[in-house]
Amino acid sequence: MIDYFLTAVSGWLGTIGIAFGSLLPYLLRRTVVSRRLGIELVDSRPYLGRMRPHYSVGYSIAGVSTLHAWLPMSSGHIRTSGASLWMATIALGLAWLQLWIGLMLRQPLAASERKVLRLWHFWGMIAIAALVALHVRMKR
Repeated sequence: MIDYFLTAVSGWLGTIGIAFGSLLPYLLRRTVVSRRLGIELVDSRPYLGRMRPHYSVGYSIAGVSTLHAWLPMSSGHIRTSGASLWMATIALGLAWLQLWIGLMLRQPLAASERKVLRLWHFWGMIAIAALVALHVRMKR
């Protein structure tokens, strides 16, 4: 019973983490929208320095998602269809790939390399969100 509870909690924490982690870069960036909404952070650090909360959430997403997958698999109580399980597995792999891309983006890069990696990072976020949404929808 405790495995079921921990699986559910870790799944929802991962889902909330994905939503929050996806929003953070847009909230931490100084834009016209953030100024008009009154959420512009008064922080003198450069953009990559202000991104530390996003990095922490990204690490947490990978860890919590791995825990969410490991608990039912290790106990042998997987209650999901094949398609839902595949979606979740691909999303987990993409979460770890996102972490690696994020680590690369923290390094000094040429502008062209940074642009390509940010594009991959953005589309990875979209893919993970879509796969997790479908996984949750199929579980209900």
